[in-house]
Order: sequence, then structure tokens, then C-alpha cells
Amino acid sequence: MAESLPRRLAPVGVADFADGQLAHFAGLNLSRAWMLQGIAAALADDAPRRSTLLGLADDHATAGLPDAVHPDYMVSHWAPTFALYLLSNRGLSTAERHT
Repeated sequence: MAESLPRRLAPVGVADFADGQLAHFAGLNLSRAWMLQGIAAALADDAPRRSTLLGLADDHATAGLPDAVHPDYMVSHWAPTFALYLLSNRGLSTAERHT
């Protein structure tokens, strides 16, 4: 499974930021990065999939953070929320982390 994750969870691009439906891809990378960090945080430090998940989270963050401040309203009115969740680890409890 870990081998197929990078292929299945590749970051997405936004073809048209002004399109109300396509603009949602701008937040998808940020949302995925945040959730992948959360899943990795729940695993033991030596879990085999942990490094894969963290690498995927970094890839999605790198792809998504520039889009969070896109000037088009279709993105800028909501995507920064996911950037803040990602950067602040909001909702990710380290107290529940398995070590």
C-alpha cells in the first residue's frame, strides 16, 4: 500500500482559478496535507508508512500554500482556512499519538 500512495495521492493543479468548481482544487492540496499530517501523527515514530505520509503531506503543502493566497475570490475567500489548519496543526492532537 505504501508504494501506491504517492501515485494515488499526487498533488492536483488548478486549471482555472476563476471557475467556481475547479477552484476547489486549490484547497484540496491543503486539506490533504493537513489530513496526511494527522494520520502520520497517530502512527508510531517507527511505523513504516509514517515517512511516506509525511512526504506526501509536504508535497501537498508545497503545491497548495501558494494557491491559498491567490487573488481570485473563488479561492481567497476560503482556501486560507485550510492553510491555517495545516500550519497550526489545528485539530491534530499529539496527546493521542501512538509512540
